[in-house]
Amino acid sequence: MKNCILSIFLITALLHNAFSNTPGNGAINLKVLISDASLIGKDLQVEQYIYYTPAIVGTFCSTFTKKITGKTLSFSIKQDQPFAYIRIVPPPPYLEITDKLLLTTSGDDIAIKLDGGKVTFMDAPQYRCQWELASVPPETTSEITPDDASTLERRFKELDGVMAKQLAILTGYKTKIDPRSWDVLEMNAVYKSYSDKLTYFIFYFRQSRDSIMRSKMAAVIEKLIMSIDSAAVNPVTALNSSPYLYYLYLKERCRAESRYFNNDPNSDYGFNELHSSFMHYYSNVTRDRLLTTLIFSTNFFGKINLLDILEKDLPIITDPPSRSLLVNKRNALGRGKKAYPFKLPDEHDQWVSLDDFKGKVVILDFYFNGCTGCAFLVRAIEPVYQEFRNHPNVAFVSITIDSSKALFLESVASGIYTHKGGVNLYTNGEGMEHAIIKYYGITGYPKLIIIGKDGNIVDGDPPIPTNNGSNAADKLRSIIAHAIGTTDSLQR
Repeated sequence: MKNCILSIFLITALLHNAFSNTPGNGAINLKVLISDASLIGKDLQVEQYIYYTPAIVGTFCSTFTKKITGKTLSFSIKQDQPFAYIRIVPPPPYLEITDKLLLTTSGDDIAIKLDGGKVTFMDAPQYRCQWELASVPPETTSEITPDDASTLERRFKELDGVMAKQLAILTGYKTKIDPRSWDVLEMNAVYKSYSDKLTYFIFYFRQSRDSIMRSKMAAVIEKLIMSIDSAAVNPVTALNSSPYLYYLYLKERCRAESRYFNNDPNSDYGFNELHSSFMHYYSNVTRDRLLTTLIFSTNFFGKINLLDILEKDLPIITDPPSRSLLVNKRNALGRGKKAYPFKLPDEHDQWVSLDDFKGKVVILDFYFNGCTGCAFLVRAIEPVYQEFRNHPNVAFVSITIDSSKALFLESVASGIYTHKGGVNLYTNGEGMEHAIIKYYGITGYPKLIIIGKDGNIVDGDPPIPTNNGSNAADKLRSIIAHAIGTTDSLQR
């Protein structure tokens, strides 16, 4: 089966150039009609993606922002590819659209209306159709029982019901939408459902601690994957379907999940297995996008140094959007890059900036309330914290991505997510949309970043200590001590 997939994507690569040169004016034109005077003076933003996975939405993209000054607002966005995706981010209260990514066809004119707190798509059937598809509610009424393999099958039936409703909507638009666009939308609906099934498997599999139940669930998911892969796939359509790409990633991820539970202190949580699969069984554009998805979609808890992986993979990446994403990721994490000049409030409403730590090594720790990995890190890093907490040239700074100040204060008071005596900061209600998160391209938590005394990044992806016998704590100590400098360390 995998050899069959490889053959398909060799064909895909050959067809890519011809398909990319199909007619189109190389742009999409978005017109926003505004009937709500309260929006005057506020910003409307459009994000463009050649392809997307959940981890890169809102992080690395082409962003276009304009201030609303009247009754109309127009964007002309370059789009050389026949297909891309956009996310429209209007100001409150028009937020119902911000979690929806829309397939765009080069040369399209798109018109939306903001009125009475509602978003309305006008004229273009392709976009009205997508709005209807995204509005189909999820059917999640079954009880969640991780140690019951039948839970997966019940949830799968619910997802099948959602997909059936979406396919019925698509059928009603088949004669109104360009056939190529319709084919991509159909594949998106089908493989979004498949991806959701695999995502639920990973969730339930990780929740279960019963090895027999995990084996049963693994058998269910393998049977599903084999049935999905038995269907023919149009390689040209597949190249433009982000949900299909994500399905391929999740398929290999599901098969690697058993390694996550092997309790090996040197385990990389399946990274090398996935990386090897993508390198061996896929090629060209598909391989590049799967490798990019792997790097952006997974938190490896300090087991993998992403900078080393990026330096190794970048020379073979030829897909332009994938290369751009990975270069941006490398630059955000890169040693010697200027650290983001944050200025954030603490729990006492006092503003704290990076400039306040001039001449100090800063260990940034990003977390959110309810993150079990974040709470685990605080316990595991405690010996390192105790060793350096009183050093005059070291500062431990914790930054929450919670958008609720109440959650921030609760986190600090609990002592679960932060160190007593450390600096605790809050992204002031912006959460993951704050510029510091986008600057570093953070997609998983907990996240450590070490900033040197000169204000430059020492290590954007340092090892994260664990309690399982690994030497990550010693490596982290060494990085901090080296950043402080030998002389400072001896005087400590």
